[in-house]
Amino acid sequence: MNNGHPELNTDVLWSARLLEDDPDAIKASNRRFLESGANVISSCTYQASVDGFCKYFKATSDEAIRKIQRGVQLAHAVREEYLHDHPNLDVYPLVLGEVGPYGACRHDGSEYTGSYVNNLSSKELKDWHRPRVRALVEAGVDLLAFETIPAIEEAMMLIELLQEFPGTEALLSFTCKDGVCTCHGGSFREAFTRCMGSQQVVAIGINCTAPCHISSLLRSVQDVEHNKQLAVYPNSGEDWTCEEG
Repeated sequence: MNNGHPELNTDVLWSARLLEDDPDAIKASNRRFLESGANVISSCTYQASVDGFCKYFKATSDEAIRKIQRGVQLAHAVREEYLHDHPNLDVYPLVLGEVGPYGACRHDGSEYTGSYVNNLSSKELKDWHRPRVRALVEAGVDLLAFETIPAIEEAMMLIELLQEFPGTEALLSFTCKDGVCTCHGGSFREAFTRCMGSQQVVAIGINCTAPCHISSLLRSVQDVEHNKQLAVYPNSGEDWTCEEG
């Protein structure tokens, strides 16, 4: 979502920068998604974090929380405007609260390796994620999206964290380095089956993964009986770098 902001590709906050600098661009983008037939719009908070906003926006912790919640409020406003203009819709659009991995907010590409899980405990990761997840839940998202998760360890921690918010449901989507493994090296099949145990995880997905790997990854779980929705949204096949985005 650069909406005339190509500099976002290399920005440490990525599209979350727009929560402060250009909220109208977020609204315009979500409106275009709805006009194009989408039934889900997002909070634009994938790379938003309390410590990141404190550092780069010079915000207090409370101000950072409010900025994260602003993304949900913007999406709600767009939905209400769209429903007003289209009163006979068959599908009620959902507001998705985006939650990227710890590595995304480091802006060093580690969301594509998951290397940080080797050095951080589950408690440390959970304590870091909790404020942003709570902010999104309290702002009224319909569904959380834990996206681009590179490591099974972080996924299991997020499932544990989700239990602190009864009634909240989530999509949990992995990024994978080939047709078998997540980016950290764990088996995608293992990741998929371990997520099956959570009633709050209603969909399991693959994203930010080269298109050439998708079929193999899906075949690796085709014999697994499950009642989850599957979400697949690969990248364009390009590689990400800190310098070029």
